[in-house]
Amino acid sequence: MTITRGIDWSVDIILPRILELKNRKRKKLEGGEVMMKQNIMVAGTRMMAGMW
Repeated sequence: MTITRGIDWSVDIILPRILELKNRKRKKLEGGEVMMKQNIMVAGTRMMAGMW
């Protein structure tokens, strides 16, 4: 089962990547070194480039 139940494949693809980056960079997010917006942009770029 996907997050949106297949309604929007791009959302189904990008959300898990955003959450994974959030978990991987948790300490940097808490310390203010990285912003969530940056993680979202990285996830979107990787999705469009097919890098995941």
